[in-house]
Amino acid sequence: MNVRTRSAFTLVELLVVIAIIGVMVGLLLPAVQAAREAARRMQCSNNLKQLGLALHNYHDTHNSLPFLCGGTGAGADFGTYNVWAPHGTSAFRLSGFVGLLPYIEQQAIYDMSANNNFSPGGWVNVANSPVQQKIPGFFCPTDPSAQNHAMGARNYMMSMGDWSMQHHDATRGVVNPRGPFGNTRQAGVGQTFKFASINDGLSNTVAFSERVVGENIANVKGGFASSSGVQPGGAVGATMLAIVPLDCKNTPVVRGRYTTPASGDLTGRYWSDGSAVATGFNTILPPNSPSCAAAGTATQESRNIVPPTSFHPGGVNVSMLDGSVAFISDTIHSGNLALGLVEAGESNYGVWGALGSRSGGESASLP
Repeated sequence: MNVRTRSAFTLVELLVVIAIIGVMVGLLLPAVQAAREAARRMQCSNNLKQLGLALHNYHDTHNSLPFLCGGTGAGADFGTYNVWAPHGTSAFRLSGFVGLLPYIEQQAIYDMSANNNFSPGGWVNVANSPVQQKIPGFFCPTDPSAQNHAMGARNYMMSMGDWSMQHHDATRGVVNPRGPFGNTRQAGVGQTFKFASINDGLSNTVAFSERVVGENIANVKGGFASSSGVQPGGAVGATMLAIVPLDCKNTPVVRGRYTTPASGDLTGRYWSDGSAVATGFNTILPPNSPSCAAAGTATQESRNIVPPTSFHPGGVNVSMLDGSVAFISDTIHSGNLALGLVEAGESNYGVWGALGSRSGGESASLP
């Protein structure tokens, strides 16, 4: 008599197969995550590349680089900074990204702003105004909170060089800033630069980098710490030069949060806000170092240490003035952080500081 047997896996065999599959998934997952991050980093680099090209097109049209912070408004006109209308103003606090809009295929949003005298102020929430528009090219995909933000946020910032700018009503228009972008002050007098004035070379001078959009002032990536080593604003001179970056770098951090957070503004919450806190970064502390606010308050009225930050492992992307894009490591040489700022000549902050200064006379190039 023939006995028919049923072929099937035993429980032990099934467990072995499941274990093998689990091991394979465990081995493949890091590779998949790395591939996804590589794609996100590439998209971020492409966005910075487009900004670099837009900068050149802007310069070809206007024979100058855009301001970091500027716009319209004077005297009593500041009272209309919160109005989106032809008689409104931007209170001289509009970011230079507004001027770049036509060169990144955002002419319609630029016209919305221009037709209303570039009002309202870049930080003012007026319904349906340009400040609320979301611009895809301003988002780095490694920072998803930026895209999900209710307002028009921005991950990309303009370089202040190895310097710390402020934009207080009475002192806008820092004379001869170290970075490539000038600004406009209350009296309508300001300073912008041409490519010809970048004496250190376009390929050796940083234009744009990235910062994580601020969600909480205590978060290291997008917030600010209160630092005794960062002094309040004022005229260029002893007060400004008293900034000690090393004090900021040594700010206590626990699980990604400052133990002594500042108060005030956050980074990148409004793409049209031109204050140094909202739209600038400096090449003083290395990327992803702590950010510190003067006198405990991160506002346009104070001088701050604002390094670029990102969620990319190990560093940040930058766009140079010649339009090239590079990755800057968190370990880039940053010189002697115990020294204060300089007003002229070589930077105190090594290769990183040299890449920020437009006319420091340094020979440093991309590492």
